[in-house]
Amino acid sequence: MLGFYTNRARPPTPALAIPDNHQPGVSNKIIVDETVTVRSVEVSLAITHTYRGDLAVELIGPDGTAVTLHNRVGGTRDNLVRTYLVVDTTGLTRL
Repeated sequence: MLGFYTNRARPPTPALAIPDNHQPGVSNKIIVDETVTVRSVEVSLAITHTYRGDLAVELIGPDGTAVTLHNRVGGTRDNLVRTYLVVDTTGLTRL
């Protein structure tokens, strides 16, 4: 499930099903309908899935810059619940 906090964006589709053995997976967009200045980026994830090692999560900025937040680590553990901050996530400052 994707969530966000901003007062200038339309909400993404919540609770997307994650398909098994489907390489494209799922994606979702947060659309900001006006020009804004980004002062900080913080990404909180709460993804329910039975095998965390299946998951790859990227955040893609409007200019196409991609930042990998999670890349198939965690093995057989369930779910991915984490907050990614600029201070500990390489690349978030590029967005």
